[in-house]
Amino acid sequence: MPIHRTLRVAGTFALALLYCCTGGPSPVLEPTPEDFVATPRADGPPTDLGAIPDHWETSDLEATPRADQNLELLALSVSGTVVARQEIYDRVVRDVTAIRASHPEIEGINYLWRDSGNQLLMQVDSRTFAAIEQHAYHDWDGLNARWRLVDSHILVAALQSLILQFNGIYYMAAVAREYAALSGVAYAEPNSGLGNGSTICLTIECDWYRYVFDRTGGDCPAGCTSHHEFGFSTDNLGAIAFEGEWDSTTSGAMPDFIRRFGRRAGTSCYWW
Repeated sequence: MPIHRTLRVAGTFALALLYCCTGGPSPVLEPTPEDFVATPRADGPPTDLGAIPDHWETSDLEATPRADQNLELLALSVSGTVVARQEIYDRVVRDVTAIRASHPEIEGINYLWRDSGNQLLMQVDSRTFAAIEQHAYHDWDGLNARWRLVDSHILVAALQSLILQFNGIYYMAAVAREYAALSGVAYAEPNSGLGNGSTICLTIECDWYRYVFDRTGGDCPAGCTSHHEFGFSTDNLGAIAFEGEWDSTTSGAMPDFIRRFGRRAGTSCYWW
């Protein structure tokens, strides 16, 4: 089933990135207020999924899950594909490992995912629920095989809801759309996390990877009250540049790098 999406490009920084990565002349642009507005997103990366090519099922699915599933989720958040791109995953693992080794102040900060990348919540009608309990529902057999279902169990019987577990890390919004289209399914959605916490933000600009590590504090289940953010850039050779630091508990001005690539930028992480 083809899955279509639209490419969302907004702001002058995004326009400059398009020029850079397509080989066009770099425009001289001044930032606008819109470039610094947080854009929280509930369901995944800003790039579009497109029609999934036929070859992805064997090559890409065999690559997941990777050794570091947390960094695989970070790589997936900027890949614009259903499975994280191998070259992005490899680069992220290399970069984050090196940054952690050279900057102990960010040790212990992991990526805070929007959803686990391998679970779906489903609600079905009464006939379908009865068929599932009797192992007689087969409309989902093809999808279960494609996405490598490893477990399913009833979540709340009175609501005819289930939770599905898969072997792999996927952009679950795309997987959910396929299950939601099955007969007898009322809805299917990723099993999303709750609360807030420390995280890693990533933005890709051509050969440059821009990272912001945010160490949070306060009442994070209700929304963290403090943020200590550290910014880094890496190039394709592995060189690391420290770009700035900002602590929300102090009166210091936020560095431009943190403003552009941190929690408020909404590229791979979110702010609330």
